[in-house]
Amino acid sequence: MFLEPKHLAKLAIFKSLLFSEEPVLISSIATDLGISRKTLLRYLDQLIADILHYFPDFDLRFKINHGKIIIFTIEEETALYLLSYMRLSYIEETKEFKMIHLLLDRKIKNVTTLGKELHQSPSSVYLTLKKVTYLLDHFDIQLDFSTHNRISNFVYEEKKLRLFAYYFYWLTYGGIKWPTDWKENHWAQPLLGKTQKHLISQLVPSKQNQLHYIGMIWYRRLLLRIQPIQMDEPYRTIIATMTSIHDLTETYLSLPLGIDTTYQEDEHLFINIFLRHLVGDIDTATQQIEMMAQLVTLDNPISNFCQSLLSNLIKEFSLISSEETHAFFFYHLILFFIYIQYYDINLPSSFFSEIVFEKQPPRAELNTQIRYFLTDFFIKDPLGETFKLTDFYLNLLVSQIYTYIDMSTAHPLRIATQFSKNALGEELIKQRLRKVYTSQVVVFTKDYQQADLVISESYEGLKKEKDYFYIDSLTDNAAWSRLFNYIQERILDRNF
Repeated sequence: MFLEPKHLAKLAIFKSLLFSEEPVLISSIATDLGISRKTLLRYLDQLIADILHYFPDFDLRFKINHGKIIIFTIEEETALYLLSYMRLSYIEETKEFKMIHLLLDRKIKNVTTLGKELHQSPSSVYLTLKKVTYLLDHFDIQLDFSTHNRISNFVYEEKKLRLFAYYFYWLTYGGIKWPTDWKENHWAQPLLGKTQKHLISQLVPSKQNQLHYIGMIWYRRLLLRIQPIQMDEPYRTIIATMTSIHDLTETYLSLPLGIDTTYQEDEHLFINIFLRHLVGDIDTATQQIEMMAQLVTLDNPISNFCQSLLSNLIKEFSLISSEETHAFFFYHLILFFIYIQYYDINLPSSFFSEIVFEKQPPRAELNTQIRYFLTDFFIKDPLGETFKLTDFYLNLLVSQIYTYIDMSTAHPLRIATQFSKNALGEELIKQRLRKVYTSQVVVFTKDYQQADLVISESYEGLKKEKDYFYIDSLTDNAAWSRLFNYIQERILDRNF
C-alpha cells in the first residue's frame, strides 16, 4: 500500500533473510527480484541502516561470505514482528498515508492548508492528491475542500467510509500498534462489557485487535453523527435472521449509548454484518446450520439465488458434503453476495488481496470447469443479471467454490496392513492411525490392489506404483515416527 519499489524490494530481502534457515545466495535474491547484484547490495546497506534506526536495541547482524548473506537465527514470531513493523514504518512515512490519516481525522480548510500541515510543496500535494483520489474512487468517496462541506473533506456514503477506514487502518497497522491519536481505553472500553471482555480474551490476539479496530472506527463515526446508516431490504431480513441466532453486539461489541433511537436498529444490524464480513470464524458450525435452516425459508432474492447456486453446484460436480460443510458454504455465499450488493464498491485488488479473500492456485482444469459453470448459471438463472459480477469478484467466487469442492471431495489415503507376529497387530496399527487421522483422510482396505499404501512386516514384491512401508516391531517408537511422517507426506502429495 503506497510503497515505492525500493521499499517493496527491501522488505522482500528482509523476509528472505529472516525466514531462511540457511545462508541465502545474493545472486538468487537478485534474480527473484529482477534487480542487479549492485542494486541488491545497495538495498541491503539501506536495510541495515533502517534496522538500526527502527530497532536500535535489537541485535540483528548480517554477514556476507562467498556470495552468501548470513543472518543470525531468531525466533519466527520475532522475525514476523520485525518484518511487520518495518513495513508499517515504511507506510507511515509515505505522503499518501499521512494525507489520508489527516483527512480521516479532521476537516482541512483548503489545499494550501493541507500542504502546510503535511509539509509538502503545492506540486507535491497535487500529485499525492491524485494518487489518493484514485484509491478513494473505488469506494465512491470524493474529496471536497469547498465551504459547503463543513464537517469533512469527504463526500461519501457512511457504510463505504467505514469500510474504507477499516481496510486502511487494518492493512496498515495490522495490530502491530494503535494508530496515532487513537487511545484504546478511551475509544474501545465503552463498547466492551465484562462478559464481552472475557469472550474476546479467549480469541487469538490478532482477532482481538481486529475487534478493537472495528469498535473504535464504529464508535468514532457514531460520535460524529454525520450520516446515519441505512439498512434496507433485501439485506435487512437476512441480517436480522442471522442476528436473532447470534447477536454479535451481545458477544463482542455493545451498542454505544446516546444513539438516536430512529437509527439504533439499523446500527445494530450493520455492526452484525460488518463484523461477519471482516472477522473470520465468528459464528460456530451449529449457528451456521441454524442460520441456513431459517434463511432457506425466506422469500428473499439473495437467499433464493444462493440456494439455487449451491444446488446446481452440487449437481454439476456430484458433491457429497456433511451438513456442517453444506451450511458453512451457504453461509459464506450469503455473506459474499451481501458484501458485493450492499457496499456496491469495486475493490482495488492490489490493495486488498491480503485481507478480503485469499486467492488459491486452483488446478487449471477445475478452475476452467468452475468458470464455465458460473457463466452458464448466471445466464440461465432468473436472478443472474441482478447478481452479475465484475472480473475481480468472479475470481473470488471461483476461489470460494474451489474450496467448497475441495472440502466436499474426499481423497482419503487407502491403506492395507499385514502383521502376523501378533494376532492383534493389524488392529493395533489401525487404531493408532485412527487416533491421528479421520476417515476423510485415511481409510483401510483388505484389497491391496485398491490400496495406495501397504504397511507390512514382510517383503511384498509390490509394483512401483504402490507405496510400501516396512515395520518390523510395534514397540519401535522410531519406526512409528517414520510411519507417521511417511503417511503425512503421502497425504500432502495427494491433496496439495
